[in-house]
Amino acid sequence: MPVSIDVTDKDRAATEEVESQEVTNTPAYGVTFASTQLVDRGITFARTGRIVQWSGTVSDRSVVDPLLADVDWGDGYSSDVLLANTGTVTRALSADHGYVEPCVYTVTVDVADDDTGSAGTVRRTVVVTRATADRLGGIRFWTRQFRRLDSGRAAALTPTQASCYLSVARELSTTLGGRLRLRTSPEAYDVLSMTRRSGPTRPDLGQAELQVERAKLDRALLGALLDFSYGRPGMDLFGMLEKKFTEQTQGRAEVRQVFRVTKVGTIAGCMVTEGSLKRTLS
Repeated sequence: MPVSIDVTDKDRAATEEVESQEVTNTPAYGVTFASTQLVDRGITFARTGRIVQWSGTVSDRSVVDPLLADVDWGDGYSSDVLLANTGTVTRALSADHGYVEPCVYTVTVDVADDDTGSAGTVRRTVVVTRATADRLGGIRFWTRQFRRLDSGRAAALTPTQASCYLSVARELSTTLGGRLRLRTSPEAYDVLSMTRRSGPTRPDLGQAELQVERAKLDRALLGALLDFSYGRPGMDLFGMLEKKFTEQTQGRAEVRQVFRVTKVGTIAGCMVTEGSLKRTLS
């Protein structure tokens, strides 16, 4: 941009110098933003209906430029925060927000100056669970709800709510989130009902027993995490895993054909491949 300098002495003799100077905008930098609530491994944990306080800082070499922070809370709401000019390089950033529904949300913060110079983007993960306990819950409840959703019938949860509860379970447990697929209602129902899909190879009896025990653990853990997300207190995982009956493997049967009978349901035609099985076994 051109810069003009006029000089006049006492006799009103004047001179003018015109030069071109390049002025570049130096954007803000060093954005920090974190919750003051419970934080574990960079993840913020919150309850529905509770206001979460957030704070941070932004640095800008220009102490006169106004800065504007755009905070996207991840639930369809956002906040515009004007950072006050304190005459210092570092400015404080603070905001607060509360969530209505349990889910996993990503908070995104963008800071820019009046010349649209961006200071960068910061993202934070928030896991929100219900603040008030519900009388419903338990493995039977969750199995029934995901079975109804799997078949397209009405349930106590909407598909969106079910997806959110599963996202909380995945975020809380690296075991479930990393080893099992838990993104849809059918996948959740498979875990809760301990439905085993046929693999490319047939496991031996010892491997089959191990798979059953692992399926029980997955079922109990998923049920406990869903209860926690739903606001039910007392996630007694050990109590859920306590054996009520003594199990003993008598044999193994292989399903050869499936028959669908009207007003009766689905009947599996099986052949015993190992040991012996009686009709009274369960």
